[in-house]
Amino acid sequence: MAADPLRGSVPATATTDIRPDPVRCLAGDGDGDKTCNPLTRPTPVRACSPGTCNNVWRTRSWGECTGACDKGVQRRQVTCHGPMGHLLHDKYCDQDTKPLSVKPCGDKADCPTVWVPQDWGLCSAPCGDGVTRRHVICAHVVGGQSREVAETKCRHLPKPRTFGPCKEKKCEPRWYTTEWSQCSKTCGSGGVRVRGVRCYDRKGLRSYSCSRYHRPEVEHGCDLSPCQQPTTSGADDDECQDSGSTSCHLVVDFLLCNHWFYKKACCRTCRNGARSDNDSLPRGDNK
Repeated sequence: MAADPLRGSVPATATTDIRPDPVRCLAGDGDGDKTCNPLTRPTPVRACSPGTCNNVWRTRSWGECTGACDKGVQRRQVTCHGPMGHLLHDKYCDQDTKPLSVKPCGDKADCPTVWVPQDWGLCSAPCGDGVTRRHVICAHVVGGQSREVAETKCRHLPKPRTFGPCKEKKCEPRWYTTEWSQCSKTCGSGGVRVRGVRCYDRKGLRSYSCSRYHRPEVEHGCDLSPCQQPTTSGADDDECQDSGSTSCHLVVDFLLCNHWFYKKACCRTCRNGARSDNDSLPRGDNK
């Protein structure tokens, strides 16, 4: 692919981590590379992201000039292609190395410097309102050839804006969820966690247009570690005491702990006696 005198096209050879980068000499007199010292020319390679390194820009031929000096431009199509030559969306190629798609021209061999806006780039938002940008170069025509020069050569002219609004396809509403709640149980199985699920549009307004087939789940089960058996607390021990007016050891000996009166009057002795292996054995009164 022949290099363009205004800005070279990216060759169809690139590696995984670097790609050729057009290096231009911006000269005030229009002589281009002839006025720059070749010994100080930067290395024409640059780093690139793995998703774009192997993809390249390709250009078509320039179209006809649209008018006289100061107003005439020529355009060409610049497209992104994969390693096998297939056409890709522009977002898959490095935007910083995109060749120029617009250059100045005129009805004379020499035309003064002018600002030349390039085509608008990609929209910053995948949907809805966003911002787009474009390159604006300073160039002139010398000997019938377009030349890009330093921007200071166009400072006497109002520069076209480089940023502008853009609008992509309408943003579809989507499902939003809150965090999962704590389990409805503190131990054991059969608990449930819940969360809020609602549909909102891009402006944050409640919508009812989300697909019910893609609605996230609202609740799911949660199983925790097994619950521990309750143990007797110190408060229970304080309430379970023997009455001093009752011979509680005799109550145990004669198996009277099931009677409501003795069960309460000899609470501690009856409880301890029930845990003993000798509950049912008669015991004599130790004197």
